[in-house]
Amino acid sequence: MAKPQAWAKENGSPQSASESIEGIEPHSHAYDPESECVICRRRRPFEVPPKLVNACISRDLVVFAGAGVSTESPSVLPWTLFQDVARSVELDPATTSFPAAMSAFEDLNGRPALLQLAKDRFDHIDSFPGLRRAASAFHRELSTLFYVSSIVTTNWDTYFETECGATPIVTPKDYAFWGLPGRKVFKLHGSMNNIGSIVATEADYEACYESLREGAIGSSLKHLLATKTIAFVGYSFRDEDFARIYSLIQDQLGEMLPRPFIVTLDDDFDASAFPGATIVTTDAAFFVQELKRAVREERDCLLPDEQFNQLGPLLEEVRDRHLEMTNALALKTYPLVLYAACYQDGLMDALERALAMRSTGTYSHTCDTTAMVRKYEELRKRALRKRDYWDVAYVEGYQNGMLFLLIDDDARDAIPLYFAFGADNEPMPDLDAYRKVIERGEKLHKTAYKRARKVADSFRSDDVVVHHPPLLLGLQSDD
Repeated sequence: MAKPQAWAKENGSPQSASESIEGIEPHSHAYDPESECVICRRRRPFEVPPKLVNACISRDLVVFAGAGVSTESPSVLPWTLFQDVARSVELDPATTSFPAAMSAFEDLNGRPALLQLAKDRFDHIDSFPGLRRAASAFHRELSTLFYVSSIVTTNWDTYFETECGATPIVTPKDYAFWGLPGRKVFKLHGSMNNIGSIVATEADYEACYESLREGAIGSSLKHLLATKTIAFVGYSFRDEDFARIYSLIQDQLGEMLPRPFIVTLDDDFDASAFPGATIVTTDAAFFVQELKRAVREERDCLLPDEQFNQLGPLLEEVRDRHLEMTNALALKTYPLVLYAACYQDGLMDALERALAMRSTGTYSHTCDTTAMVRKYEELRKRALRKRDYWDVAYVEGYQNGMLFLLIDDDARDAIPLYFAFGADNEPMPDLDAYRKVIERGEKLHKTAYKRARKVADSFRSDDVVVHHPPLLLGLQSDD
């Protein structure tokens, strides 16, 4: 029976240091090589090389990821797919290569059985949230580093797609999407979402390397790696696949190959085999966390991940207030509820979208998010000139949702949860206070009240809840 791994008690499960998931506190202990906690042992301190920081900020950093950052990490399960396969065909994992073991298994059991074994492992990991968090910790940490838009991996899993919002480039036909905006992941050995693309056996590997040497995919990869700074993560010195890919790239590019960074926990990693490379011995997720810290020291455009932590709680509170308000205050009796409902819709839409888009890094770019707030202000002013008051209320809510992501905790306390034209400076901390404000009706804002009354009177039923559809910049109508 495998020896159980240990994590710090207050964390409950393995996760990155900057992450808080579903009420689990983020891991914040200092590095301790003697710790029984598997996270503390792996978070080895290191100096972030200035060249790496500069490459990241200039968007010249390419992440080249191996299985050690994903499902095959020892922090996920104490045995790997390779060990499973090798032992099932009575081969010694210590003396057998990955493709040789896969070939032997396929010869004995067939290709479908081999792929099913891999799928079963991935499904098992994904079925346990704790295991999935451990397997995708690196991906989630990388997701908010918006400077990195190009990823290369030999992994079959889909975490770069699901956790980093990356578009997969698996086959030559996929290259039609390479020039489109957004993050891409180039999957050298295929994907579980494209079973026919999987590279596993010795024959698969030969075909793959021939394609990399001669084909269009290899040419594109070589160009990418020749013009960017590479950070190899999740490989060990004994990883035959890594050594062969690196050797192939060296042979093809020669002196044009930029000096890479190799992030590994393998204490036996022989740097002399990779001349010019900088070896960083630490955990892959911790490496990205420290890189983000160093980037923020140079540029103030990268939002700290912790800023996302309170979006969920605020979203739940707004939902509760929205439901309470619409249940208690009928639209025909209180027409101004129309605007508060639209405001809350905007606030909720902004929070939900920021959470949904977190993995892409879009909202981690503070400059872009601030510019988006300004553009929505132009939209608000345009709606106000047209007396589209329900659009004005919605946009104000949406702006406040984006601002909530950017501002500090003290300023967050001032984000209003209700809205009424003509009552900008009046406190409305709860439903009773809001009700007292809108009971003044037409006196607050004559024109806005008349518009709201007209909408309320257009409904036959008094049991109506209005909803403002999402109003995304670039998609709204000018009509």
